[in-house]
Amino acid sequence: MICMQKINQIIYAVFGVGAILFGVATLLFQEALLSETHRSFPTTHIFREEGAAAIFIGLMSLWCIFNYERRAGVHYFLMAFAFLIAAIHWFDYFAGLTGPVIGLLKDSRFSWL
Repeated sequence: MICMQKINQIIYAVFGVGAILFGVATLLFQEALLSETHRSFPTTHIFREEGAAAIFIGLMSLWCIFNYERRAGVHYFLMAFAFLIAAIHWFDYFAGLTGPVIGLLKDSRFSWL
Protein backbone atom coordinates (compact mmCIF):
# COMPACT_ATOMS: atom_id res chain seq x y z
CA MET A 1 0.00 0.00 0.00
CA ILE A 2 2.80 2.42 0.85
CA CYS A 3 4.58 1.54 -2.42
CA MET A 4 1.48 2.35 -4.46
CA GLN A 5 1.04 5.62 -2.56
CA LYS A 6 4.60 6.65 -3.42
CA ILE A 7 4.09 5.75 -7.10
CA ASN A 8 0.87 7.80 -7.17
CA GLN A 9 2.59 10.75 -5.51
CA ILE A 10 5.38 10.63 -8.11
CA ILE A 11 2.78 10.61 -10.90
CA TYR A 12 0.97 13.55 -9.27
CA ALA A 13 4.27 15.44 -9.02
CA VAL A 14 5.30 14.81 -12.64
CA PHE A 15 1.85 15.70 -13.97
CA GLY A 16 1.56 18.75 -11.71
CA VAL A 17 4.94 20.17 -12.64
CA GLY A 18 4.32 19.44 -16.33
CA ALA A 19 0.92 21.15 -16.27
CA ILE A 20 2.31 24.19 -14.46
CA LEU A 21 5.22 24.49 -16.92
CA PHE A 22 2.81 24.20 -19.85
CA GLY A 23 0.57 26.87 -18.30
CA VAL A 24 3.45 29.25 -17.67
CA ALA A 25 4.73 28.70 -21.23
CA THR A 26 1.34 29.50 -22.75
CA LEU A 27 1.00 32.62 -20.60
CA LEU A 28 4.49 34.03 -21.05
CA PHE A 29 5.73 32.79 -24.43
CA GLN A 30 2.76 33.11 -26.78
CA GLU A 31 4.88 34.71 -29.48
CA ALA A 32 7.06 31.59 -29.63
CA LEU A 33 4.06 29.22 -29.70
CA LEU A 34 1.84 31.11 -32.15
CA SER A 35 2.86 32.28 -35.59
CA GLU A 36 2.26 35.90 -36.53
CA THR A 37 -0.67 34.96 -38.77
CA HIS A 38 -2.49 33.16 -35.94
CA ARG A 39 -1.92 35.86 -33.33
CA SER A 40 -5.33 37.51 -33.00
CA PHE A 41 -7.26 38.55 -29.93
CA PRO A 42 -9.54 35.48 -29.79
CA THR A 43 -6.61 33.08 -30.22
CA THR A 44 -4.39 34.74 -27.63
CA HIS A 45 -7.32 35.00 -25.24
CA ILE A 46 -8.02 31.26 -25.56
CA PHE A 47 -4.31 30.58 -25.06
CA ARG A 48 -4.32 32.60 -21.83
CA GLU A 49 -7.39 30.75 -20.58
CA GLU A 50 -5.78 27.42 -21.44
CA GLY A 51 -2.63 28.43 -19.58
CA ALA A 52 -4.58 29.48 -16.51
CA ALA A 53 -6.54 26.19 -16.56
CA ALA A 54 -3.30 24.20 -16.89
CA ILE A 55 -1.76 25.98 -13.90
CA PHE A 56 -4.89 25.37 -11.84
CA ILE A 57 -4.95 21.67 -12.75
CA GLY A 58 -1.22 21.40 -11.97
CA LEU A 59 -1.75 22.98 -8.56
CA MET A 60 -4.62 20.57 -7.87
CA SER A 61 -2.32 17.69 -8.78
CA LEU A 62 0.35 18.95 -6.40
CA TRP A 63 -2.29 19.37 -3.69
CA CYS A 64 -3.05 15.65 -4.04
CA ILE A 65 0.51 14.82 -2.99
CA PHE A 66 0.16 16.48 0.39
CA ASN A 67 -3.50 15.52 0.93
CA TYR A 68 -3.37 11.98 -0.38
CA GLU A 69 -6.30 10.66 1.67
CA ARG A 70 -8.59 13.47 0.48
CA ARG A 71 -7.75 13.28 -3.23
CA ALA A 72 -11.07 11.72 -4.31
CA GLY A 73 -12.78 15.12 -4.36
CA VAL A 74 -10.16 16.47 -6.76
CA HIS A 75 -10.78 13.55 -9.10
CA TYR A 76 -14.53 14.21 -9.08
CA PHE A 77 -13.95 17.87 -9.89
CA LEU A 78 -11.54 16.94 -12.70
CA MET A 79 -14.22 14.66 -14.14
CA ALA A 80 -16.72 17.53 -13.96
CA PHE A 81 -14.18 19.78 -15.73
CA ALA A 82 -13.65 17.19 -18.48
CA PHE A 83 -17.42 16.78 -18.84
CA LEU A 84 -17.89 20.54 -19.25
CA ILE A 85 -15.14 20.76 -21.87
CA ALA A 86 -16.68 17.83 -23.76
CA ALA A 87 -20.15 19.38 -23.51
CA ILE A 88 -18.85 22.66 -24.97
CA HIS A 89 -17.33 20.85 -27.93
CA TRP A 90 -20.44 18.73 -28.56
CA PHE A 91 -22.61 21.85 -28.36
CA ASP A 92 -20.40 23.57 -30.94
CA TYR A 93 -20.51 20.47 -33.13
CA PHE A 94 -24.32 20.27 -33.13
CA ALA A 95 -24.69 24.04 -33.54
CA GLY A 96 -22.62 23.86 -36.74
CA LEU A 97 -19.64 25.70 -35.28
CA THR A 98 -17.20 22.98 -36.22
CA GLY A 99 -13.49 23.58 -36.13
CA PRO A 100 -10.91 22.39 -38.65
CA VAL A 101 -10.41 19.03 -36.89
CA ILE A 102 -14.13 18.22 -36.86
CA GLY A 103 -14.42 19.36 -40.48
CA LEU A 104 -11.51 17.12 -41.40
CA LEU A 105 -13.15 14.17 -39.65
CA LYS A 106 -16.46 14.83 -41.41
CA ASP A 107 -14.74 15.01 -44.81
CA SER A 108 -12.56 11.95 -44.17
CA ARG A 109 -15.56 9.65 -43.71
CA PHE A 110 -16.17 9.93 -47.46
CA SER A 111 -12.55 9.21 -48.40
CA TRP A 112 -13.29 5.52 -49.02
CA LEU A 113 -15.48 6.41 -52.08
